[in-house]
Amino acid sequence: MRMKEHKKTLLLLFTVLLYTGTLLRPVAAQQKHNKEKHSKEKHPKDTSDIYKKIKKYTYKHKITKLLYDGVFRDAPVAPLDPSTSNNKTLSNKQKKVDPNARYVGRVIRSVQIEVYDPFGHSVNDTLVHVINGIQKLGNRAHITTRNGIIRNLLLFKKNDKVDILKVTESERIIRQIGYVNDARIYLTGDNNANDSVDVKVVVQDRWSWDLSFQLQSATSGAVGFKEQNLLGLGQQLNQSYYQDFSNNTFESDSRYNITNIGHTYISSSLYYTQKQNYQQLGLSFDRPFYSPLAKWAGGVSDIKTWTTVSFMNADSTIRKVPLEYLNSDYWIGRSFNPKRSNTIDNRSRNITVAVRYASTNFQYRPSFDLDTSKSNLNTSLYLGNLGYSVRKFYKDKYIYRFGANEDIPEGWLIQGLYGAMSKEQYKLRYYVGFQASFGKHINKLGYVSGSYAYGNYFNKSVRNDATINIGSFYFSDLLKLGRWNLRQFVYYKFIYGVNKTALETITLSPAEMYGFNSANLKGTRKMVLNFETVLYAPFHILAFRFAPVVLIGLGMVDTEQPRFFHTQIYQSYATGFLIRNENLLSSSLQITIGAYPYTAPGNNVHYKVNPIASLTLKVYGFAMTKPSPIAYQ
Repeated sequence: MRMKEHKKTLLLLFTVLLYTGTLLRPVAAQQKHNKEKHSKEKHPKDTSDIYKKIKKYTYKHKITKLLYDGVFRDAPVAPLDPSTSNNKTLSNKQKKVDPNARYVGRVIRSVQIEVYDPFGHSVNDTLVHVINGIQKLGNRAHITTRNGIIRNLLLFKKNDKVDILKVTESERIIRQIGYVNDARIYLTGDNNANDSVDVKVVVQDRWSWDLSFQLQSATSGAVGFKEQNLLGLGQQLNQSYYQDFSNNTFESDSRYNITNIGHTYISSSLYYTQKQNYQQLGLSFDRPFYSPLAKWAGGVSDIKTWTTVSFMNADSTIRKVPLEYLNSDYWIGRSFNPKRSNTIDNRSRNITVAVRYASTNFQYRPSFDLDTSKSNLNTSLYLGNLGYSVRKFYKDKYIYRFGANEDIPEGWLIQGLYGAMSKEQYKLRYYVGFQASFGKHINKLGYVSGSYAYGNYFNKSVRNDATINIGSFYFSDLLKLGRWNLRQFVYYKFIYGVNKTALETITLSPAEMYGFNSANLKGTRKMVLNFETVLYAPFHILAFRFAPVVLIGLGMVDTEQPRFFHTQIYQSYATGFLIRNENLLSSSLQITIGAYPYTAPGNNVHYKVNPIASLTLKVYGFAMTKPSPIAYQ
């Protein structure tokens, strides 16, 4: 009897697949026909009829209904306001103008906070979209963020006067929190009470937890768990384990974070890592310049490490010596507004001063007779910066997220660095540095940004140790190619190290070169040029939306050549699709393949499938941070 049931189920599944394939065949012809009629018809024919037929057919049996609900969900109802549709791009005016500006100066009569579950909601409308059974179960299992957690992120409160900068900054701060998918703040006024306004904060949560498995071999594997919003309290718990039974190797990593403790914008992190011959325990507190309105920032971090270091004995045996050290890092910064004017432009400008102390102190280490390279020396860094910054933001869509709101920074930053490095058994070395960066959206051209940084360690006893770091970034406005949309991204980076030691080398990272393996390439100078083209398709098949991507990476690393531009140009080429289907439970998928004509020494891999994990927007921020030497990487 059971065998007959299994045969019946298999036959039913085969029939569903055959029926789906039969439906898909006329889709291309139907789209071509719709395209020809597009100029005559105001509304092209909706291909969702195919989707509805599949649903009707699969709902006749429990097994196929369960499979359907696990993969598909019904198309969302259009929002009440067409201008808020995620499929509609923002005009240049909409990117800059805030619709809440007309309420400036009114008294806030009430602040209402509404937090939506991850599935079936949108911050752009109040409709509840139709979702399938699995998504309903997901919403039931999800604990929404507590209203008090969102309220603590707001820069305003009841009975305050409407300050449009505080409103827009509050919305941006909420949106950048890891457990929030999107956020909007709406202001509504009563015609009979022109002196007051009601504020509604609408937040859509992300699905907060994730469980991952990775089988690396027949005897080894890893498992991980992440909870980004524990009990709706805005706390993160990450836990991962790795086990190799063949050699009895065990590794674990635990991390617990709390965001915005008690409306102070201070976040904390406690973590513990355990590997073979390696343990690390760390605790940190950090308060960044989270907004142009923030006046104080700072941080405290202490990390204790227990490990071993290996040396070769005279008889060719390996000797392991315990190594124990403490890394401490403390800094504090103060921001001042240079002008007393109350305009948004002037309040986005700040003069900032900060100081930092960082040290590495060894409790146990090998003797210098054994460690002849003296690689484990106590060090201390004293560094301060003074800077001037302008920070603004505008909203844009269709970067990589297919229409989700993204906050793009505009402005510029200039800062000077001065300090000293104290290293055991060496004379004090002074440090001086300079950094300038800018970013701006230019109508009909796109977003342009650039950065130049220079840092130098010096004293009279040794040669100067300098770093030059130059970078630029560009992405175009959304270009119209008929019914297609296109964005072009360009990245450039140049790093130049002067008088670096043999241990201070840089290389081309796989992230910079779309999976290119360059572990054996080392030098003190490198240059990277990336081109990323994203083409958004105007059509969909069963609600699948496509964005073909073309990726090109060009990189150079000097290999002791007297002339840098005579070195080999390493190349990487990747192409594929970004696929998004709002009817799928897992809405995003990336399929790419990479090719590498010239490989690094010791590596013969010329092709890779899915060479990159994700495409992300790489924009410069213009917030002052803790004083740090210019990056050399």
